Amino acid sequence: MDTHKIDFIIPYYNTDRFCLERLADSYANLKNNECCSLYLINDGSNMLTSTYVHHYFKFFNTYFLNMKINSGPGLARNFGILQTKSPLLFFIDSDDYFINIDLIDICL
Repeated sequence: MDTHKIDFIIPYYNTDRFCLERLADSYANLKNNECCSLYLINDGSNMLTSTYVHHYFKFFNTYFLNMKINSGPGLARNFGILQTKSPLLFFIDSDDYFINIDLIDICL
């Protein structure tokens, strides 16, 4: 049984390595992040960006999804919605980061 209660949908397209590292580090500092899943949707990025994404997020409960061609963040988010299983979804851009470390406690 899947115990994850919150899913974060994160589309990316050729995102800078430092932004991805900052996003992963901020996620690692969230309280109770073991109750969450990440859905990282490759929206047609180059191979280098995909390599960085796998490197920084492989330690978390992460689903790596691929779109065939760049279709924009809206379609990538919609694709992610179809894959999720949790009752609560959040959308995060790949150049953003988590700042409220109590967010998960508030939602649970």
